[in-house]
Order: sequence, then structure tokens, then C-alpha cells
Amino acid sequence: LVQSQLVGTASDLPPPLAKTALEPMPLTIERVISPGSPRTDTIAVSLGRSVNARILRRHDGAKYMLERGVISLNEPAVLGDHEGLAVTGSLDYVDVDRWRAPFGSKDETGASFSPLFDLKVAALDFGGRRLNDVALRAETKGSVLEANVAAKELAGEIKWFPEGLGRIEARLKHFNMPEATPGRKEEAPPRDLPALDIVADKLVLTGNDLGKLELVAVNKALDWTIEKLVLTGPESTLTAKGTWESWALRPS
Repeated sequence: LVQSQLVGTASDLPPPLAKTALEPMPLTIERVISPGSPRTDTIAVSLGRSVNARILRRHDGAKYMLERGVISLNEPAVLGDHEGLAVTGSLDYVDVDRWRAPFGSKDETGASFSPLFDLKVAALDFGGRRLNDVALRAETKGSVLEANVAAKELAGEIKWFPEGLGRIEARLKHFNMPEATPGRKEEAPPRDLPALDIVADKLVLTGNDLGKLELVAVNKALDWTIEKLVLTGPESTLTAKGTWESWALRPS
């Protein structure tokens, strides 16, 4: 059994793991070894008032290998049937961009650290935009990140294909352009724009229902080349192709 207040240790991770060196954050770690074969152990962790974890490991040669694990936020940690690591629970706020670094790393075998996520988030910031009342379930299958998202602004399935500059494939029931992240200055869009393959059954802009959206676009230099843009309403259909140019990157 290990217990500490972590005074003297600072963390620049996003909330709820951020802390100053002077700030106490109670940590408890308990390990239980199970007899018999195969040999296993269970590690239970609690950190602060909101983070609980339970890890089941299997002894394999000279090492212990992760079999199942769960990190629970603002709820008890209960091991499920999912192999690997799961992150579950609820949070008031998540900044996805700040969490990319720790969750985009590689482990010692070279494999991506890619747990299953099953979260409810009151406010979620991503790419300078805010989603509200988010229910998110996401996991990596092979190299593809698959997510099912339900929020005020959008609902449906989203896939991320990492090859090249990446490709976003989304099949949405509705899409309402999210508001900009409060208090954050408008930034120039990244130069390495991913390809897009988006279908939204209902597109809403500035409160107006524009009908069904179908969009296919690829990155060319600093711009998106729009290979397909179709807006289908009850009485009309708009079809277009062209190039979306970033004024922020090339204002002249």
C-alpha cells in the first residue's frame, strides 16, 4: 500500500490532473497478487477526488502484461470485459487538443496508446470549437479511430484515417456549426488539412435548416479542393465543385 499527498510534485497535464507543487492531491496505490497459475495482480489507484483506476495484469516471463484496466472519472472503477484499457465517466470540461500529446504516444513495443473512451462531457473543445452536452464512445481499430458522438451540435459516427495528412469520414444525423471556443483568439487554420468525406442528414447554419449535406474534399497545398458538394433541400438541390482558400493563411 502506497499513500502520498504529492506535495512537492507539479503536473502540467490538463484537468483533473493539473496541480501545483504546493497543492496536495491524495494518491493511494494498492497491489494484490493472486496465487495460482497464471499469476496475476490487481492494482487499484485513487488520485484526488475524481480519478479512480483498477488494472489487472498477467505475469508473462519476466514482465507483467496489461490484460484489462479501467480509469474512471468521477465514478468508481469497475473492471469490465473489454481487453486493454478503458477510460469512462464524466467531466465538466475537456480540451482535446491538450490531451493529444499523452494519448498519441507510443509504448515500449511501438504500439499506439489507444484506450477505449466512454465519456460524458459537459463542454468539449476541439480545434478551436466547442461542443456541448457530449456523449462520446471511441476506440482504435487497427490504425483507424472510430467514434460515436452525440452532442447538441452534432450526432453520428466519425472515423479518422491517419494515412498521409489524414482523412475524416463522418456520417451524421445532424450538424450545427459549433461556436468558437470562448476566450480563445481565432487562429489561422493548420496547413496540413485532412481530407473530408462528410454526410449530414441535416445541416443547420445560423439557425437555418439547409437540408442534407454531402461533402468530399482533399488537401491541395494550403487549400481544400472540393470534389463534391451537394446540398439537398425539400424543393431544390445545390451542386458545386471548386477550391476553398484560406484567407487567414493568404490574406493578399
